[in-house]
Amino acid sequence: FPQEGGFETPSKVVDEAKPKVARISNLSKKGRKKLEELQAAVAKAPVRPTASLLESESIKLTLPDKSNATFKILLVTVVQDAEPALDNLIFNVQRIQDNVFGDTVDVALFHHDNADQHWKHNLTKVPTQVVLTGMGHLCKMQAWIKVTPEIAQNYDYVWFLDADLRLEDFSWNLYHRILTTIRPLVSQPAVLPALPGMRSTDIEELRMIDVQQTLFPIAITVSRSEIQTPLVSTKLWPMIYSRLLSNNLHSGWFIDTFWDFVASHAAKQCGTASVILVNGSPVRHFNWHDLIEGPNRCIKSSPQNNRPVTSEDFANINAFLKDYCGFTGRIESQYSSKQRHMTMTEMNDLMMKQMTENKVTLLYDTQEDIIVH
Repeated sequence: FPQEGGFETPSKVVDEAKPKVARISNLSKKGRKKLEELQAAVAKAPVRPTASLLESESIKLTLPDKSNATFKILLVTVVQDAEPALDNLIFNVQRIQDNVFGDTVDVALFHHDNADQHWKHNLTKVPTQVVLTGMGHLCKMQAWIKVTPEIAQNYDYVWFLDADLRLEDFSWNLYHRILTTIRPLVSQPAVLPALPGMRSTDIEELRMIDVQQTLFPIAITVSRSEIQTPLVSTKLWPMIYSRLLSNNLHSGWFIDTFWDFVASHAAKQCGTASVILVNGSPVRHFNWHDLIEGPNRCIKSSPQNNRPVTSEDFANINAFLKDYCGFTGRIESQYSSKQRHMTMTEMNDLMMKQMTENKVTLLYDTQEDIIVH
């Protein structure tokens, strides 16, 4: 676990929060003892604030799960034919399966290096069903496109998890509670580096935030997600898939911009949460950087993928919002003709400037038994 200096800690998240305090009034003596242990653990550095917070009994009181929901997750990953990739997937699946809610995970497994000899002889070690496989000199989107809406509809969420991410500091128990409490359509874990000073994510606001003074951020609204580790509701997948069909699949850029745009409109029109970063349940990035290398011809940016939101996209979003919350308008009418010809990135940036409500800041105060919203 990162020692001092291992976390990236943009203080503005807490500084800009205007908390509305909700006191916990139903703590038992045992719960209070656990809470005090939690406060002591999280307030110290460098301890494992994530493990202490997530596994504490008191989290059941701070984030009560009243829905009795049980989720089915499809974990989509694109791997190399190597033992570390296999070991990592086995470990990650087990971390998700070991939850108290009965949530289950299946795997869609794609081999980007056109080889699966190591996996073929060891696939039974993966502690769940592998329901979809593919092989070739693949880029990430060439794998994702194999996950059709017909496949996705059998699940509640699709988790696109890069093969070089490890869940050693992750708790599905906490993540489940975020999903049932905040109900985000798009979310992702915060990202830690493998070791202090190493690369976590290039997007600063998606890096894990350490405890700041007495406040530990559990989950916060962010302006964007990324394609490294998003958890996307399958309610969104048909329209995402539709746009993906016209993308340059050698590039993964800008499909996240599209689903962020949709999630932001759902927040605006339906009063739901927008894109949520689950800071209290992070993943660790080992930065293998194996997809760009080799004969796959994967690229970063593609202007084709940054095209404006099309009339088909708008129709799909409107149909989704009507089904989701009864919205009967046309979101394209909120934009001028000039704005409708903006790139996907420009339009999403415009949308984020308009997002002033329904922002989530869920903080844990380590000195008092309060949750700050």
